[in-house]
Amino acid sequence: MRRMLYALRQGLKHYQGLHNIKRHRTLTTITALELPSPWLEALGLLVLDFDGVLAPHGAKCPLPAVMRWLLQLSQTYPALPVVIFSNKPTKDRQAFFKQHFPTWFFLSGVPKKPYPQGLQQLLQQYALLPQQMALVDDRLLTGMLSTCLVGCQGLYIVQPYQDPLSHPMVERFFAGLRRLEFWIF
Repeated sequence: MRRMLYALRQGLKHYQGLHNIKRHRTLTTITALELPSPWLEALGLLVLDFDGVLAPHGAKCPLPAVMRWLLQLSQTYPALPVVIFSNKPTKDRQAFFKQHFPTWFFLSGVPKKPYPQGLQQLLQQYALLPQQMALVDDRLLTGMLSTCLVGCQGLYIVQPYQDPLSHPMVERFFAGLRRLEFWIF
């Protein structure tokens, strides 16, 4: 409950920034980001959410099309550090990435998004300016709000991956939250 109230207060405070992301920094899905990309070339760190961005909620690994995109990303930009910043960094997911992308890691041990500490820690760890880091997320009041709080780039996924047959209640809940956020901002 405390995180929700924090998100609402900060969301209203950063209304214009969230509105601008919603209008100008969107993708349908992560695979719509064409590779190679001048935008990616300018980054010092790419941070990816998992649920909705790489796979539906509750999935253990990225969808096949996303996996192909991630492999292409790692081959096109082998020196670009990639971090997965999920509010649900399960052991299965971590093991999958350790096996397939051993230099990438899950950020854990920090407060969940939208709290800024995780992104701030990454900026310090990689000695980057905020504009050199980008987070790709499917939620305005978590991931995109954290980018506003830290000053880094945000890329908002507007058609997140969902699997309503496997997780009907969870997917409905998050679809409702996304609609509410989109309507407010």
